[in-house]
Amino acid sequence: MVFAILAWADCIFSLQGNSQDLFAGSGIRRHASFIINAQRGAEERKKIINMVYRVTVKNSKLTGGMRVERGMSVDVVTNSMSNPVITNGGQVVADAFMRIYGIDIRQIGALNMAYLDVERIG
Repeated sequence: MVFAILAWADCIFSLQGNSQDLFAGSGIRRHASFIINAQRGAEERKKIINMVYRVTVKNSKLTGGMRVERGMSVDVVTNSMSNPVITNGGQVVADAFMRIYGIDIRQIGALNMAYLDVERIG
């Protein structure tokens, strides 16, 4: 495994013309730190920005024996910067209402912007 990493590093640095000091005493450490720093940079780019939204019911609605009341709210975390009620059919909002209140807001017909108010809180 170490040989494979050094061989990979040798290929990278031979393109840059620095392969002759790859196996020198301090060269291995220098190239290994370069590889580690490159991996850290890739991990930094993979970070996802999470947005927190508070979704609140604007108007009460009673359908099929299930009721949503004005003022009921849930907080949802999504990695999208757009409205969570519209994104992916509002699945994260529907899941949050099911988890917190035990109601299926989609079945009630209130999973739309006429009944819900969305504000970004984080």
